Amino acid sequence: MRVLGIVTAWPRHSGDVITPWLQSMALALAPLGVTFEVMAPSWRGAAGGVHEGIRVHRFRYAWSALETLSHDLTVPDQLKREPWRLALLPGYLAGATRAVTTLLRRERFDVVHAFWPFPHAAPAWASGLLTGVPFVSSFFGAELALAERVPGGRRVVRELVKRSAAVTTVSRFTAARLRAMAPDVEPVVIPFGSTILPTERRVATPRGSSLRAVFIGRLVERKGVSVLLSALEQLRDVELEVLGDGPLRAELERQARSLGARVTFRGFVDDDEKRRALERAHVLVLPAIVDASGDTEGQGVVLLEAMALGRAVIASEVGGITDMVTPANGLLVPPGDVSALSTALARLRDDAALRDSLGEAGLQHVRENFSWSALAERVRAVYRVACA
Repeated sequence: MRVLGIVTAWPRHSGDVITPWLQSMALALAPLGVTFEVMAPSWRGAAGGVHEGIRVHRFRYAWSALETLSHDLTVPDQLKREPWRLALLPGYLAGATRAVTTLLRRERFDVVHAFWPFPHAAPAWASGLLTGVPFVSSFFGAELALAERVPGGRRVVRELVKRSAAVTTVSRFTAARLRAMAPDVEPVVIPFGSTILPTERRVATPRGSSLRAVFIGRLVERKGVSVLLSALEQLRDVELEVLGDGPLRAELERQARSLGARVTFRGFVDDDEKRRALERAHVLVLPAIVDASGDTEGQGVVLLEAMALGRAVIASEVGGITDMVTPANGLLVPPGDVSALSTALARLRDDAALRDSLGEAGLQHVRENFSWSALAERVRAVYRVACA
């Protein structure tokens, strides 16, 4: 079986940290007889090629200097930051439709897989009308928040879902949000797994009286890093590493100045450094909130990565996070609640046995429910339904 996935971004070079969980999915499908190829937008005129053994096709949608709609930020975040980029969307959709249709006519594919279907299901549907290739739509949540803000967006989502051969979401939260727009849809919930394979035994936590916390993710509003910094102001003996970059970095660094050396901003890091950061931490914190546009965490794969190494996790009880974190394997706090987050950090600072038990439970949870071999089987089953 040969599948073409339409995505908003794909790594431009070795070390480019973009949707690593999608790459893991593509590689996990290969032993099951599924050849997964990618159609992604160009970045400043860049052509396609082969990345980590995956064939990548790229479509043009503007002059080279303007082809920066995706990659460095998600498309919704880029549009919030620079609304003028909305003018690029017609060219983006036309370029994607033209490139997908041309490729499907030239080479045989069994299924087109539209990730972030608002808007990628549109070129998948249009090319399908011309070539007869069915398409699957996979929703994450951010595109639904975008559709709610765009005039007519809900209707477009309903129409695209209606024309999809199959529909998936990454969490029950996203599935419920999608059903609110398209009541007749029954999506298959298939989360993504960890890009870090679960260890045989929990990696030993560092010694010391201070609690070492780590945040990993983009520095955008919905990640809630400002809430985490405010919680640290109420605590002693808690250190924080922040891995990632984004439009709020300068603002967050200013907020963190009063905390001095207890907070370190590392910027974007590769997978090896991400793993080392998790190994030297006691706890990963994902203090997600619902941002001003209504967007929040659709899944939060970084939580699985921490659990895969046996690290305790603290996360907000919001979005798709509760599909992974439960009171049995982590600490959940109300989104945006500085006091509750401070209390959770203090609990783990003062109770090493609790850190260890949560870490063991999380590791077992990832092994049993988020192995890539099992998840890839579920994805292949969806492709078979789409082809039937």
